[in-house]
Amino acid sequence: MRRLERRSARILAVLLVLVMLSSVFATAIPYIFPQRVEKRELVAEFKDFRELASRLNASYYIYFNYSYLEKLSDKDLLKLLIFNKTEEVLDPRIFNRLVIELPTGFNEVLIVFYRDEDYPVYFVANNGQRIFFAGTESRNVEGYQIKLYRSIALVDTIEPFALGFYPSIYKALSDLKERKKVIEHLDRINGSFAYAYFLVGEYALERVKSNNTSICDFFFEGYRYENGSYEKVWAINFVQNFFFVESEDYYVEMFEDGFGIAVVRDKDFEKLLEFQPEIRGIVIVTQ
Repeated sequence: MRRLERRSARILAVLLVLVMLSSVFATAIPYIFPQRVEKRELVAEFKDFRELASRLNASYYIYFNYSYLEKLSDKDLLKLLIFNKTEEVLDPRIFNRLVIELPTGFNEVLIVFYRDEDYPVYFVANNGQRIFFAGTESRNVEGYQIKLYRSIALVDTIEPFALGFYPSIYKALSDLKERKKVIEHLDRINGSFAYAYFLVGEYALERVKSNNTSICDFFFEGYRYENGSYEKVWAINFVQNFFFVESEDYYVEMFEDGFGIAVVRDKDFEKLLEFQPEIRGIVIVTQ
């Protein structure tokens, strides 16, 4: 975590450029400026990241809620983690003032990775406010109006708006056109999060294993801060006979269908970051 602290000044400078905000970012990302800003015309609006993500048939998702930053001190380790992860995943070819400018910045981002696409789709929440985009070409795809600048595509008639390279945007719009829920588990995870990521389907089966045995087809890890303490949430849809072990160190809830939630709470974020709830499994091997 000391490495995070050493890099914080540089990361903060990068974020200042990326989100195009004023110097008051030193205290928190000012995701709403006081001046009156023109609203976009919307054909669809998603109330939170769960509703949106559940409609996208992707494999890996990352979520940031920057409004949490105003709750955290400048050297808070959760804030530094958010800075670090943001720097890793926001593509400077896209989040560039020559391409797009957001007068009011943004407050949430959901980043969606499809297994058969090279680049992710960024769903950016900015309260439905106006966006300045370099592209002049437009086309209608899957019932949505897309604006194009070279190979970068913007769909600003939805909130959060979608931004990314065209092939990935097309994939996401195809999913949204279907208007069906493809991830059922997110509705069972309560509360807000400052940072979270989750793996779904075959990708989770391949990446989350115990002794080379797949343990789940859905894995969620999220972090939040409330009332002076941090929380780490694991939500897992177990396959076979795996389960969370109950402990006095964390809260566990297991459901009959194999879905489980573990919540760890601590005032020490570095300790929380390293801690993992215990998982056990009963694997029957037949000859």
